[in-house]
Amino acid sequence: MNFQPKTEKQLAEENLIPKGVYPFEVSKAEAKRSKKGNDMIEVEHRVFMPDGSERMLRDWLMAAIGFKLFHFCAYTGLSTQYDAGTLTSHDCVGKSGFLEVAIKEDKTGQYPPQNSVKDYCRPAFKKGATPQPTDAQLANQVPASGEASEDVPY
Repeated sequence: MNFQPKTEKQLAEENLIPKGVYPFEVSKAEAKRSKKGNDMIEVEHRVFMPDGSERMLRDWLMAAIGFKLFHFCAYTGLSTQYDAGTLTSHDCVGKSGFLEVAIKEDKTGQYPPQNSVKDYCRPAFKKGATPQPTDAQLANQVPASGEASEDVPY
Protein backbone atom coordinates (compact mmCIF):
# COMPACT_ATOMS: atom_id res chain seq x y z
CA MET A 1 0.00 0.00 0.00
CA ASN A 2 1.28 3.44 -0.94
CA PHE A 3 0.08 6.61 0.77
CA GLN A 4 1.11 10.11 1.68
CA PRO A 5 2.10 10.12 5.37
CA LYS A 6 0.61 12.93 7.45
CA THR A 7 1.18 14.30 10.92
CA GLU A 8 -1.51 14.09 13.58
CA LYS A 9 -2.01 17.85 13.19
CA GLN A 10 -2.52 17.52 9.42
CA LEU A 11 -5.07 14.74 9.94
CA ALA A 12 -6.95 16.82 12.52
CA GLU A 13 -6.97 19.88 10.24
CA GLU A 14 -8.50 17.85 7.39
CA ASN A 15 -11.64 17.41 9.49
CA LEU A 16 -12.01 21.11 10.26
CA ILE A 17 -14.56 23.40 8.68
CA PRO A 18 -12.58 26.12 6.85
CA LYS A 19 -12.87 29.64 8.28
CA GLY A 20 -15.84 31.46 6.82
CA VAL A 21 -19.57 32.16 7.03
CA TYR A 22 -21.97 29.22 6.78
CA PRO A 23 -25.72 28.65 7.12
CA PHE A 24 -26.76 26.66 10.19
CA GLU A 25 -29.74 25.23 12.00
CA VAL A 26 -29.89 24.51 15.74
CA SER A 27 -30.51 20.78 16.07
CA LYS A 28 -30.22 20.54 19.85
CA ALA A 29 -30.07 22.97 22.79
CA GLU A 30 -29.67 22.33 26.49
CA ALA A 31 -29.68 24.66 29.51
CA LYS A 32 -26.51 24.21 31.58
CA ARG A 33 -24.27 25.99 34.06
CA SER A 34 -20.79 27.20 33.18
CA LYS A 35 -17.74 26.22 35.23
CA LYS A 36 -18.20 29.53 37.07
CA GLY A 37 -21.84 28.66 37.84
CA ASN A 38 -23.45 31.01 35.30
CA ASP A 39 -26.50 30.12 33.22
CA MET A 40 -25.79 29.17 29.62
CA ILE A 41 -27.34 27.31 26.73
CA GLU A 42 -25.27 24.72 24.90
CA VAL A 43 -26.39 24.63 21.27
CA GLU A 44 -25.51 22.06 18.64
CA HIS A 45 -25.60 23.35 15.08
CA ARG A 46 -25.98 21.55 11.79
CA VAL A 47 -23.63 23.55 9.58
CA PHE A 48 -24.45 23.33 5.88
CA MET A 49 -21.34 23.04 3.72
CA PRO A 50 -21.11 24.34 0.12
CA ASP A 51 -20.81 20.77 -1.21
CA GLY A 52 -24.19 19.83 0.32
CA SER A 53 -22.76 17.94 3.28
CA GLU A 54 -23.48 18.80 6.91
CA ARG A 55 -21.12 19.16 9.85
CA MET A 56 -21.92 19.46 13.54
CA LEU A 57 -20.57 22.36 15.59
CA ARG A 58 -21.26 23.15 19.23
CA ASP A 59 -21.42 26.57 20.85
CA TRP A 60 -22.38 28.07 24.21
CA LEU A 61 -24.65 31.08 24.59
CA MET A 62 -24.14 33.08 27.77
CA ALA A 63 -24.45 36.61 29.07
CA ALA A 64 -20.68 36.78 29.60
CA ILE A 65 -20.23 36.75 25.81
CA GLY A 66 -22.88 39.38 25.22
CA PHE A 67 -22.19 40.24 21.59
CA LYS A 68 -22.59 36.62 20.51
CA LEU A 69 -25.79 36.17 22.52
CA PHE A 70 -27.22 39.40 21.06
CA HIS A 71 -26.29 38.45 17.48
CA PHE A 72 -27.68 34.92 17.85
CA CYS A 73 -31.02 36.30 19.01
CA ALA A 74 -31.10 39.18 16.50
CA TYR A 75 -30.37 37.00 13.47
CA THR A 76 -32.54 34.00 14.38
CA GLY A 77 -35.77 35.82 15.21
CA LEU A 78 -35.39 35.75 18.98
CA SER A 79 -35.13 39.51 19.60
CA THR A 80 -38.28 39.52 21.74
CA GLN A 81 -36.73 36.94 24.09
CA TYR A 82 -33.46 38.88 24.15
CA ASP A 83 -35.23 42.16 24.95
CA ALA A 84 -37.12 40.42 27.77
CA GLY A 85 -33.87 38.92 29.11
CA THR A 86 -35.29 35.39 28.96
CA LEU A 87 -34.02 32.84 26.48
CA THR A 88 -34.66 29.12 26.90
CA SER A 89 -33.09 26.13 25.20
CA HIS A 90 -36.53 25.34 23.76
CA ASP A 91 -36.56 28.76 22.04
CA CYS A 92 -33.33 27.90 20.21
CA VAL A 93 -34.15 24.49 18.69
CA GLY A 94 -34.95 24.69 14.99
CA LYS A 95 -33.73 28.28 14.62
CA SER A 96 -31.49 28.95 11.66
CA GLY A 97 -29.21 31.66 10.39
CA PHE A 98 -25.57 32.20 9.56
CA LEU A 99 -22.49 31.81 11.71
CA GLU A 100 -18.84 32.64 11.32
CA VAL A 101 -16.53 29.69 11.85
CA ALA A 102 -13.06 30.19 13.35
CA ILE A 103 -10.24 27.74 14.02
CA LYS A 104 -8.84 27.67 17.55
CA GLU A 105 -5.24 26.62 17.98
CA ASP A 106 -4.00 25.23 21.29
CA LYS A 107 -0.91 27.32 22.11
CA THR A 108 0.55 24.49 24.19
CA GLY A 109 0.30 22.03 21.32
CA GLN A 110 -1.37 19.49 23.61
CA TYR A 111 -4.63 19.50 21.62
CA PRO A 112 -5.24 19.61 17.87
CA PRO A 113 -6.85 22.66 16.25
CA GLN A 114 -10.63 22.78 16.52
CA ASN A 115 -13.52 24.76 15.11
CA SER A 116 -15.44 27.34 17.09
CA VAL A 117 -18.25 29.78 16.44
CA LYS A 118 -16.70 33.23 16.25
CA ASP A 119 -20.04 35.04 15.92
CA TYR A 120 -23.52 34.95 14.39
CA CYS A 121 -24.11 37.16 11.39
CA ARG A 122 -26.09 37.96 8.27
CA PRO A 123 -25.35 35.95 5.13
CA ALA A 124 -22.12 36.82 3.35
CA PHE A 125 -22.56 38.37 -0.06
CA LYS A 126 -20.11 37.99 -2.90
CA LYS A 127 -18.45 41.02 -4.46
CA GLY A 128 -20.84 42.83 -6.75
CA ALA A 129 -23.96 41.50 -5.01
CA THR A 130 -26.65 43.71 -3.53
CA PRO A 131 -25.37 45.20 -0.24
CA GLN A 132 -26.94 44.10 3.02
CA PRO A 133 -29.18 46.54 4.89
CA THR A 134 -27.85 47.98 8.13
CA ASP A 135 -29.52 47.31 11.50
CA ALA A 136 -30.94 50.86 11.41
CA GLN A 137 -32.44 50.28 7.95
CA LEU A 138 -34.00 47.01 9.10
CA ALA A 139 -35.46 48.67 12.19
CA ASN A 140 -37.07 51.39 10.06
CA GLN A 141 -38.60 49.05 7.46
CA VAL A 142 -42.30 49.65 6.88
CA PRO A 143 -44.27 47.22 4.71
CA ALA A 144 -46.31 48.45 1.72
CA SER A 145 -49.45 48.35 3.87
CA GLY A 146 -47.95 51.13 5.99
CA GLU A 147 -47.97 49.06 9.19
CA ALA A 148 -44.76 48.37 11.05
CA SER A 149 -43.70 44.72 11.11
CA GLU A 150 -41.40 42.61 13.22
CA ASP A 151 -40.88 40.25 10.26
CA VAL A 152 -37.53 41.34 8.92
CA PRO A 153 -35.75 39.27 6.29
CA TYR A 154 -32.55 38.88 8.31
